[in-house]
Amino acid sequence: MRLKASLSPKEHRGVVLINPPYELKHEYQDIVDTIKNCIKR
Repeated sequence: MRLKASLSPKEHRGVVLINPPYELKHEYQDIVDTIKNCIKR
C-alpha cells in the first residue's frame, strides 16, 4: 500500500481515513499490517 509513502514527518502528522472495499478476506490483515508499519515509521 502507498499509505506509508504518504505519511508526513512525525511532527506534522494528522489523520488518515482508510476505507477499502474488504472484498477479499486478506484485506483485513493487510490493513492491520499497513498500520503497524506506519506506526514503526
